[in-house]
Amino acid sequence: SNPIGIAEIYAVGALSALALLNWASRWRFRLFWSACFSASVVPMILSQSRAPLLALAFATTALLGLQRRWYAIGVLIGVSLTIVVAFKVFDVGYRDISDTSGLQTRIEIWKVALSDIRENMILGIGWLDPGSLSEPVEGKYRNIHNLYLSVLLQGGILGFILFLGLFGYSLYIGARS
Repeated sequence: SNPIGIAEIYAVGALSALALLNWASRWRFRLFWSACFSASVVPMILSQSRAPLLALAFATTALLGLQRRWYAIGVLIGVSLTIVVAFKVFDVGYRDISDTSGLQTRIEIWKVALSDIRENMILGIGWLDPGSLSEPVEGKYRNIHNLYLSVLLQGGILGFILFLGLFGYSLYIGARS
């Protein structure tokens, strides 16, 4: 019942399949990893969840850029634009991109999150708590909808520094290999 969560899981599979596709030398393996990539991306598109799709597009572009595959980046941009145009032209029940009420709601959610973070600044509220806000925004939203603010709320400044260290080390290892 959570399309964003499902799309996030498929994004990991899609990016992993793309990385393995780039390292595959035999045509059978390239065909197999291409099929795995497609099988992961199609459900993501159908979920209509913007954040995981954008994250996958940026991660794929970065991976292809590190390998200097400019033609593949052009194809990725073309396919992405085609999908966006298809969602705008055909009525598939997708959210209206020009509607700013979602952005205004997010800003209200983040204001409540920042006040909760200020109350538990050093150690946060703990990692076992799901990271809910202390009060619902507009009577229904309790999730922060932002990974970095969620880490700040749960782990405080110390947890956030640890998170950034692990993230930075991962980027370093990835760029080095």
